[in-house]
Amino acid sequence: MANYHPPSKCKKFDEQTLNDIILSIFKKSFRHGIPALVWMNREIMITLIHHAIELIDRSDSMFIVVLDEALERKSIFVVGSIDGDLTYLMTLLKQYKMPPTSYFIFLGDYLDCFNPSRIDALLLLLSLKLRFPRNICLFRGHYETFEMCKAIGFDKIINDERLLQSFFLLFEYLPIVGIFGKFLCLHAGISTFMTDDSFLHAFVKPIEVKRMTVRERTVLTDILYGKPDKNLPTLFAPSNSYPIGNRFNQEALNEILNIFECKRLIRGCGCRESNSAKFDFDNRKCITIVSGCSSKHTSCERSLIQIHRYGQFVILNIDKDIGWNLKCKHYFKRSLETFICYCTELFQSTPYDYQFDLSVKCVACGWIAQGKKPENVTISHALLKSFVEEMIYPHKLHNHFLLDPRLEQYMHVELFPLCQDFYYHGLEQLTISFPSINEYPFIKSPMIKWNEEMLETVSKMIESNYKTSQNKSYVYINRIIRPGYDLEPNKEPIGDEIEHFHKLDLQRLRQLQHWLRTIFAPRLSYKYRIERLSNENVN
Repeated sequence: MANYHPPSKCKKFDEQTLNDIILSIFKKSFRHGIPALVWMNREIMITLIHHAIELIDRSDSMFIVVLDEALERKSIFVVGSIDGDLTYLMTLLKQYKMPPTSYFIFLGDYLDCFNPSRIDALLLLLSLKLRFPRNICLFRGHYETFEMCKAIGFDKIINDERLLQSFFLLFEYLPIVGIFGKFLCLHAGISTFMTDDSFLHAFVKPIEVKRMTVRERTVLTDILYGKPDKNLPTLFAPSNSYPIGNRFNQEALNEILNIFECKRLIRGCGCRESNSAKFDFDNRKCITIVSGCSSKHTSCERSLIQIHRYGQFVILNIDKDIGWNLKCKHYFKRSLETFICYCTELFQSTPYDYQFDLSVKCVACGWIAQGKKPENVTISHALLKSFVEEMIYPHKLHNHFLLDPRLEQYMHVELFPLCQDFYYHGLEQLTISFPSINEYPFIKSPMIKWNEEMLETVSKMIESNYKTSQNKSYVYINRIIRPGYDLEPNKEPIGDEIEHFHKLDLQRLRQLQHWLRTIFAPRLSYKYRIERLSNENVN
C-alpha cells in the first residue's frame, strides 16, 4: 500500500457539459477542421472517457444479445470501420437520423492508422453513447488494442500518460460480439474455439491477461483479426498475410452461424480501397462493411447496413456530398447550422438515460492510480509457436528436416488447436522444460509419432514426383529455401552437402526447388513475416 496513490478526482461533468462537447465537436472539429487534441481540455476528455467506461461496464456485457422481435421497434443500422473519419460519421448521423430515432451498432476501428491524431470521431461516439446509451453500441476493433496503438503511434500522439491509460482501459471494456436477431456482428472473424458461447460469457471486464486462458486470448484475437478465405480447403487455418489471427472458410462460417442460430455474419474489417459492402462467400452469408475513410483512402464510397427481422437487410450508401455538399462552403455552412439547431432541440426534448453520478472512487482513476500498465491481450503467431514448441517437447519439427522460418511458425500455429487449454503468465513460464511445469501444465503432445509419420509421408511425396502441386505439404525439405533463391548453374554440393541432399544432381535440386516454391506460393503471401517475441508480452 505504500506505493498506492489516491485516485485523482475526475473533473465535474454534467448534462450541459456533455451537450457542449457534442456541439463543439460539430462546430470546431467538423466545420473548422480543428482537431480535438488541440481545442479540448485534457481533463474534460479524461472525464468523458471515465464516464463512458462506467456506463459500458454497467450496461454492456462482452457478449450482447438482442432478440429478433426487438428489431421491429426502430431503425437499426450496422456501421463498419470508421477509421477516425468524422465526415462520414456526421454524414450517416444526418442521413439516417440521430438517436433516439435510430439505433447504431459500430463494429470498431475508430482510430485512423495513418493519422492516429484523428480521435474526434471516437470522442463524438463516446459522447453520443453517454447521451443516448440505449441507442449506441460500440464494439471493439483491432485498432483498439495495445499492440496496434503502439504500432500506429497513438501513444506518441496522445503524449499524456493519464489520458493514454484512460483510452487503453476503455478499449478493454468494449464488447466484442453481438447477436442482433439473426445477425452475428463482430469486428473481423470467427474462431475455431467458438463451439458455444461459454467463452464469450467468460470474459471479465476489464480484459486482463492474468484472468484469461490461452484459448480465450485466441478467441479474442480471431474476433479482432480473423479474415474470410473462400479458397481455404480447411475450416480454419492461420492467417497467411499477417502473423496473427486465423482464416475461416464458408463451411466454418455455416457451422458457427448454426451454433448461434444466426443467418448472416456482419464484420466491420475490410479492404479500405474497396467500395461499398462486400460479400465474402458465394452464399452471401458473410458481409464486410467499411463506413469511413482513413486519411490515406479519401475517395472511396462507404456504406452501412440496415437490418430487419428474419435476417433481412438493406445495404445503404453514405453520401457526404449529398449530405453536406462540401464543394459549396455556403451550402455546407447552412446545412450544418440547420443540423446543429436540430440536435440542440433534440437534446433539450430528450430526457437523459444516464445519471452523471460518477463517484469519488472512479473505477478508471483507481485502475490508473494502482500503477497498472496496459498489456497485449491478443496472441500472435510467434507466441503460439513458443507454446506449441513446449507442448510437443522433446520432439521438434526440425528434428529431421529444416523449415523456412515463416513456414515453421505457420505450422506450429496449425498444431495449437490440438492442445489443451492453460493459463499463461509470461515468457519466464517457457524457460523450464515441459515436464517441470506443474502449476499450469501444458498438454503432453497427442502426436507422439508425429515426426516419424510426417517424415515418412514427405519421403513418399519426394519419391513420387517433385513437380506435383497436388501434395499440400507446408514444409521445406532438407534445408531452408526461400522464395527468389536460385542455385548457381555450375555450383556442385561439397562436403556434408553431398550427404545432406543424398547426392542429388543439379537438375534434381532445381526440380525440388520448383516443387517447394509451388507448394509455398498458395500458403503464405509476401506480407507474412516472422515476429519476434517482445517484452510487452511479459506481464
